[in-house]
Amino acid sequence: MDIQIDWTNAYTIVATATMECLSGLILFPFKRKKIHILTWFLGINLMFVLVYILRPQGVWGNFLAVIVELYGEIAMLGVFFGGSLWKNTLVHYININVINAVSIGGYLLIPGMKEAMQRIKTGQAVAVKDGMLIVCIMLVATVLISPIFRKIFRTEVSPRKESIYKLCAWTYIIGFICIYTGSQALVLHYAKQYDASKVTTVWYWSYLIVIQILMVNLLAFLYNRMEIRRLERDKLALNEIIAGKYAYYKKVAQENRELRNVRQELYREVQIDGIESKEQMKHYAQDLNALGEELVMIPLSGNLTIDSILYQYYKRAGEDAVVFDATIEPMSNLTVREEDLASMLDCALQFVYEHCILARDRRWMAVNLRSRNGMLMLKLEGCKVAWDSYKRHHKFYLPGVPKEYRKNLKLLQQIVESHKGIIEVENQEEEGCVCIFLPRE
Repeated sequence: MDIQIDWTNAYTIVATATMECLSGLILFPFKRKKIHILTWFLGINLMFVLVYILRPQGVWGNFLAVIVELYGEIAMLGVFFGGSLWKNTLVHYININVINAVSIGGYLLIPGMKEAMQRIKTGQAVAVKDGMLIVCIMLVATVLISPIFRKIFRTEVSPRKESIYKLCAWTYIIGFICIYTGSQALVLHYAKQYDASKVTTVWYWSYLIVIQILMVNLLAFLYNRMEIRRLERDKLALNEIIAGKYAYYKKVAQENRELRNVRQELYREVQIDGIESKEQMKHYAQDLNALGEELVMIPLSGNLTIDSILYQYYKRAGEDAVVFDATIEPMSNLTVREEDLASMLDCALQFVYEHCILARDRRWMAVNLRSRNGMLMLKLEGCKVAWDSYKRHHKFYLPGVPKEYRKNLKLLQQIVESHKGIIEVENQEEEGCVCIFLPRE
């Protein structure tokens, strides 16, 4: 086959690929390392170059181009992005088409551009400035429209909604195939070859029903296997981080248990018979009263690990002139692992505390930890440094914040996600609020 390629409008490949990449990165959570964003960009470019080469090569070339474009996008969405593959396919398709419509509409509003758009549509050459203009319009439309779709179509997917997304994605896939592979050129090709339109129809719909279903389900099966293995690796790595980083609190809790046992033994040894023993009892009582006065502002949860963390921040708050208030429900029966709860509480406290100590006056923070119907709720409030300081928590754009705090905040997000919980960060008039919800598992 003599392959002939017209590279006159090859800049459209770069424009389309860049639009696809930006749209995916804005819409969906990227589950690979940041360096793999380059791999995602190169993969999209190679796919569109292959499609651009195949389309002019007759009926079969156009047919293969459709297959490469359809399954290439689905496969790469599954490889690089987390969440539901069906929902990602559907949202990505709608977003791209809206961006194309807005870009073309904006381009046609510019005087004298209708002729250039017609030349682009027919595959003819256009001036470089006209081509680059529509590229810029497409990129601007991508940056403006994709965040709107990200806000509308949240990444969280419940099992009951999965069937709806699957049905919509199937409608999109079948419609895509009917529009392109069922084109007039392909129908006429088979009608001429077999001299019977019925044979063409039977062949086409047999292909559609059998081959397409098998290929799409194969992609879904491979995607599910990859996701399961990735989640298992992430969970194992997260447990190792928690066990290593927060072994200190286990040690503190164990020391508290030993200290309690020693105190009980000392209490048994104290005798009230002699004057000397009475003096020992008096000093012992005074020490206990002093300790009680110091701990009167800290509610005890019944869990030594949690109480140790609260006491540590209570002491730090006193040293930095931060008013510290805590409302803790007794945690005798934890719905999550003690290590996870300790890590989550420490990271959340540090997040709010780092904001509070940067304030010049009215430094305060409050903690509320309770459980309702198996759901664990952690709410932290504190003074604000700037009007949007709590909203910018994911950007870490606060002066004087140590790198360790950034790592802990990322760890907090990973712990909450591993328990299928959510984090809500709000900015109110004079305070910021961080709410964490962990459902019953």
